Amino acid sequence: MHIPTKKDEIVTNPVPGLNPSEPNGGADGAAPYQPQDPAQSGAVPAAPPPAQPYQPAPQAQQPYQPAQPIPSGQQGQPYQSQQGAPQGYPYQPGQPYQQPGQYTPAAVPKRPTTNPFVGMPVSDLVRDGMAFLFFLVSLALPWDTFGTWSSDYRSRDLIEVLLIALLSAFAVAVPYLARANVFPVSWTPAKTRSLRLALAAPFVLLVLVHFVLGAVSDNRLFSWGTGVMFGLAAAFLLAQPRSCELSDDEVPAAAQLWKLIYTVLLAIVALGFLVTLIWGVVSASDVFGDKIVVYTLLAVITLLISAAIALVPAYFAVLRDSLPWRRALVSLGIVVVVISFFGLDDKSTLPRLETLRPEPMWLSGIVPLPLSWGLGFFLLPTLAVIA
Repeated sequence: MHIPTKKDEIVTNPVPGLNPSEPNGGADGAAPYQPQDPAQSGAVPAAPPPAQPYQPAPQAQQPYQPAQPIPSGQQGQPYQSQQGAPQGYPYQPGQPYQQPGQYTPAAVPKRPTTNPFVGMPVSDLVRDGMAFLFFLVSLALPWDTFGTWSSDYRSRDLIEVLLIALLSAFAVAVPYLARANVFPVSWTPAKTRSLRLALAAPFVLLVLVHFVLGAVSDNRLFSWGTGVMFGLAAAFLLAQPRSCELSDDEVPAAAQLWKLIYTVLLAIVALGFLVTLIWGVVSASDVFGDKIVVYTLLAVITLLISAAIALVPAYFAVLRDSLPWRRALVSLGIVVVVISFFGLDDKSTLPRLETLRPEPMWLSGIVPLPLSWGLGFFLLPTLAVIA
């Protein structure tokens, strides 16, 4: 924008008598009027014709029209977004001009949707699938040792077991919902682990409550069925942290915690074998009479074989961190699960997996692998899923 100066001012009233064109503009014999340089005399040129009056320079640049490009390289002309455009909405080339007074709300940014299965390790997918399947299968299995396929003691017949098992089963979807951006932006993997652990704990507490109530209210020694075995394995499988949720700094602490849990469960299994042996000998002493010594010897040998099959792989798998023994433990857990699942028919001769039987062991006979004798093999699938 050009700003006029004093040199540019035009005087509209010239001095009278100094114009040679006027009648009295000069005397006879006098030299005609000679114009002087305006820079030397300070005079200015004559005024422009009346048809072209002086127009003052504009004080502000008018807004650009949408079809006009933004000028560049002209000194003294401000950019459109400073004077012409509304505050907060700078002019964007190629877009229609926003008129003052019109408000267009900004679009709310959308969180990108991602595939929750992308980037998930195969081991995590297998664990989640097994946990979901075990919870559903446990509903079709007996809750205690008195139930069979055709009895009324199955897990789904108990409303508290049904609700907690279904809640825990659908808790498997928590990490996938988090990866699909269903939860708030502030959601972290630590919150995912905490929520999954909180949803897996009720099933373990339910088993303990039923065991205490059964042992107190029943004259017979309370025992668990295979539905509890599948449910416990699924609960511990659900509570375990996934590899995709742990940072490098959190892995050692999580490994130490689950190694401690594994050690406690292994001690319970060993104690279960010992209690089974004592219970069997005491309950059979009145039956065998003079042959109690022979029976005790056979029971000890059989139980030692069973304990070795269960405890040796479990000990070396985690406490000694042996990969071959870990594979052996997982294979043994699969065998126990298959036998206990297909051995529940009323006419089946396969032994059931129970805790402590109120009847003497001789009713089941002396077998090389006494799966129906006690707690030792009952928690073996749980040890296998933790390993």
